[in-house]
Amino acid sequence: MKGFVRDMNALLDAMDAGEVVACHDCSAGGMGIAIIEMCIGGARGVEITIPTDLREDIALFSESNGRWIVQVKPGLEDDFASRFECATKIGKPSEKIRFHRKKVLSAELTVEEIREAWEMPIWNRLA
Repeated sequence: MKGFVRDMNALLDAMDAGEVVACHDCSAGGMGIAIIEMCIGGARGVEITIPTDLREDIALFSESNGRWIVQVKPGLEDDFASRFECATKIGKPSEKIRFHRKKVLSAELTVEEIREAWEMPIWNRLA
């Protein structure tokens, strides 16, 4: 718990310092859903390199507390990273949502496609 509190305080300090543009936790749906929700919420898109050798579904959708996806203000990446024992750059803003695995494109979507699917009533998807 000590590491979580330290990292949460470091994240709050980074926010207070103006280093953070956007942030989402990975506790409900994992990294993939956090990124999608950030894009639906206003980001234009993102290009992500999946930073692990785990299977893609596990890497993208495993849920864990104390993990965040953070969009850092350009030019402040080093300041942000210095606050944490572990901070890994996994992507950059883009026009579309793209997930890469070892430089191979795994998925490409537009924010509009994702927003439409997200907002569509479930009975329309099942019919």
